[in-house]
Amino acid sequence: MPALAPTTIALALSVVLPLVAQEHPAASGGHYSVVATVPPLADLARRLAGGDAEVTALIPPGVDDETYEPTARDLTELERAALILRVGHPAIGIEARVLEPFRQSHPRARILSLASVIEVSTATDPHLWMSPRSMRAFAESVRDALDAIDPERREAHAARLAALSRDIAEVDARLVDAGAASAAFIVVHPAFGALARYGLKEEAIERDGKEPGMASLVALVDRGRTEHVRLVVTQPGFPRRAAEVVAGELGARVLSIDPLAADWLGSLRRLADALGDLRVAAAAATPPSGGGR
Repeated sequence: MPALAPTTIALALSVVLPLVAQEHPAASGGHYSVVATVPPLADLARRLAGGDAEVTALIPPGVDDETYEPTARDLTELERAALILRVGHPAIGIEARVLEPFRQSHPRARILSLASVIEVSTATDPHLWMSPRSMRAFAESVRDALDAIDPERREAHAARLAALSRDIAEVDARLVDAGAASAAFIVVHPAFGALARYGLKEEAIERDGKEPGMASLVALVDRGRTEHVRLVVTQPGFPRRAAEVVAGELGARVLSIDPLAADWLGSLRRLADALGDLRVAAAAATPPSGGGR
């Protein structure tokens, strides 16, 4: 099904959606629908709802939220959803283009925002789901919403939240260890700003959507040497050439991570493990100080 042009979204919301209008669809022991704007939030919902809900993401994996336009089917899924999960940052394009008009025309829709559990400004990195601690807080809000939709499965929701919390705690501990040495890494596109609280610092190759010139690359390599960077992170949909050049100059490992991948915990675990492995390798290669007998 072809994507809708931006100018037709408002018309689709006013014409297509009322054809299937529902007031707060509830479960009552049956299946219900949850829609998330990005795959990581959809994964969070799946982990909590289990097989009791049909969970979909508006943005398909590997697609840029700035350019993706929803289909008529996507808009229909929004209408029938018992719960809608959003990031809540103004820089998430699909939320501004689609969810805002939907919210205004459906003021009673049950919409939860990740940004509601943390302090967010327009200057904040919009990839809020890349913080395990923020997602742990959001999970509690989602659990409460699922309890209201499907009260017969409160115990199941609580058990799944406990399991998810254990997974989050494990990844959180790995990131704490990785940041203990104030590890810095280079990324193609800034998407890991939420990890600053762990002492992890990203240096971005791309700035304001533009590839760097030679002078910028040289300066980045110099900073990388000063900060002992040994990891360069590439992302699907962004050019790799500059990242490979920087990695070659620094003797750094190249790791591909998709910040929009559904398995957000797996992505963070891979990043933490890579940084940890490099720190261990660097420590092993450093001669012991002193030299006494």
